[in-house]
Amino acid sequence: MSGAGAEPPAAPGVSPEVDTEPPPSPPSMLSVDVPGLLSQFARSFALVFPIYLLGYLGLSFSWVLVALLCLFWVQRHRGGKSSRLGRALAFLQDEERAVRLTVSTGDLPAWVHFPDTERAEWLNKTVKHMWPFICQFIEKLFRETIEPAVKGANSHLSTFSFTKIDIGHQPIRINGVKVYTENVDKRQIILDLQIR
Repeated sequence: MSGAGAEPPAAPGVSPEVDTEPPPSPPSMLSVDVPGLLSQFARSFALVFPIYLLGYLGLSFSWVLVALLCLFWVQRHRGGKSSRLGRALAFLQDEERAVRLTVSTGDLPAWVHFPDTERAEWLNKTVKHMWPFICQFIEKLFRETIEPAVKGANSHLSTFSFTKIDIGHQPIRINGVKVYTENVDKRQIILDLQIR
């Protein structure tokens, strides 16, 4: 049967053209997340079953309230722990900015701000070794020089004396040293020390 719009039969050995359109798909079925559904059912069962069990055993409803209070307490503390962990992770990710915000410029040594100020670690090491002798010198200075001068200055201060002189065991720390070389006499050395 040949019709007006019919195609001629294919020659032997030549395959007829295949239709490239995909066949119509069957109607889509509703997809269900089975593991999620099972976990939701298990959570609901875990919440409802203890209530049923308490009623079945004839126990008071107050046990349900106690259990809920315990559950809220655990969730609150778990939330606090996760927020602390989140803050710590945020700090690690942006540590430089956090350090800039927490450290004021007054806490930094002078050699950070001023290029003409030098570090003085060698001077700190020297002061550390000399500190016990510096303490003895200061005590001798106060007892032999300052105390007699104060006593002689006024008759009302004739009983003035230092009972204890202690400048501590921790030596002073020099954070920066600046040497002035301009507009200074050749016989002078002017040092500007930042002491903490």
